Amino acid sequence: MDKQRELEENAIRSECIESLCDDLTAIKAAAPTLLEVHIVEAAYRSAVNLGWAENERELKWIFRRVVSCLQWPLPKEIA
Repeated sequence: MDKQRELEENAIRSECIESLCDDLTAIKAAAPTLLEVHIVEAAYRSAVNLGWAENERELKWIFRRVVSCLQWPLPKEIA
């Protein structure tokens, strides 16, 4: 993979992670009784159903970064 493409893909992943963090934080604020792990599981299943990422490994990598950033529990499905 050439360097330019790698930089572009890293930028896309970073933007995706930041956007997911913002969205999941907003969901938690709107529904504080929802458990963080359930919010992440639902978002992950939705992303799978929508065909996000090139493969499941990459999608799990993105969601692990999101969970780490938010300091929320990591669902078993993503671990």
